[in-house]
Amino acid sequence: MKDICEKYGWQQLGLEDPKCWSRIFREKSLQYFLSTEDHVSEIKKFFLESLDELSEIKKTYSELPWGAN
Repeated sequence: MKDICEKYGWQQLGLEDPKCWSRIFREKSLQYFLSTEDHVSEIKKFFLESLDELSEIKKTYSELPWGAN
């Protein structure tokens, strides 16, 4: 998961603490979107790009436990 953060610029929480749930995520400030001409389109674009990137990450890191067991 650290690899993903470094390669794709995602953020992480809890990767250093084995007792807590770890997670990685991608975020952008709401202020950024509101400052654009068409904030709805920009938000949609951000989510679609994030999903495309996640799809690539899932293919590259298929050994991670992606589904619920």
